[in-house]
Amino acid sequence: MLPPGSSPNSLGDTQVVIVSFAMARLLFQNLGQRQWRIAIVDESHCLRMINGKAGQATQAVLELLKPVPRVLLLSGTPS
Repeated sequence: MLPPGSSPNSLGDTQVVIVSFAMARLLFQNLGQRQWRIAIVDESHCLRMINGKAGQATQAVLELLKPVPRVLLLSGTPS
């Protein structure tokens, strides 16, 4: 949920953002403009998917994670 009065293209001064892989792809430009201190990726086993629409979302998430100094990967699925 976005802060009241904000557009989907702006996160304002939001400190915490929770997005799905697909939404990360859609908000790629906005999310990429911020300097994140930490990223927590749930369902991180999905990062192995590189084909199709899921692959596009995976590539967006991986690109967003590159400059983040701390990344915590979570998964309940054995990989």
